[in-house]
Amino acid sequence: MTYRAPVDDIMHALKSAAGLDGLIASGIAGVDEDTVRAVAETGGVQTRIEAAQSDLSSRSTTLDTLISNEDSTDITTAVVKLSQAQTAYQAALASASQVMNTSLLDYLQ
Repeated sequence: MTYRAPVDDIMHALKSAAGLDGLIASGIAGVDEDTVRAVAETGGVQTRIEAAQSDLSSRSTTLDTLISNEDSTDITTAVVKLSQAQTAYQAALASASQVMNTSLLDYLQ
């Protein structure tokens, strides 16, 4: 809302000396509406900012935990687990290869 127009209206009403009370009341009501709207918009922005801060704080804590877990990993244990996973993967590939090579004739013999 521009404040120039209400001021001009008040000056015109003062010069004519008629309807000044109504003009002032309507001007104040307009300013009140603008104030309420601005407060509501500010509250909405503040709520979104607080939610974003909370989300970022939670993500930061999670990331710190993940980094801490990775830093404290024993290299020997990690190598053993990797070796076990590779062995299991190779066994699965070998088993799948044998199944793929089996035909219906092999079962009929």
